[in-house]
Amino acid sequence: MSRPRTLVGLLLSASLAALALVSLLAPTSCGSDAVGVDACRTIETARCNAATACGFADDKVQSCTLFYRDQCLDGVENADAGTPVTATIDACVAAVNATATCAKAGAKTIQGCAGAALIAGADTTLTPCVVLQEKVDLLAACNFASLVPAVDAGAIDAATDAK
Repeated sequence: MSRPRTLVGLLLSASLAALALVSLLAPTSCGSDAVGVDACRTIETARCNAATACGFADDKVQSCTLFYRDQCLDGVENADAGTPVTATIDACVAAVNATATCAKAGAKTIQGCAGAALIAGADTTLTPCVVLQEKVDLLAACNFASLVPAVDAGAIDAATDAK
């Protein structure tokens, strides 16, 4: 009788060891395929800092920065655009800073704000603070991160003319 018990115990031990080995070798699902995490953080930090031009207190800027540090773990909204290059990120940050400069100067609308060009068709009567706080993707330099990026009308016309 001791022989079947030993065989069952041996099989059970071997099964548990195999299961443990498989679980160690199997890929985990804790990874992320997020694109542009650092770009997101850089842009959102610039937005949080620029919000002082719209009345944000220092403690709100710090809270904003901490909030977006975690929110940016999902990366930029438009992952199909690929990882943004430094020049693209820098251009967006420059547009955010230019928008903040307009807000500090008391501009009533974004129209005419140097360095803060909007995408074609965007509402130019928006205030710089609304652009900074709610619609930064309307800044032409930042539109790459938007899920629905602006369409280059010139490229469409050229493609249509070629047909």
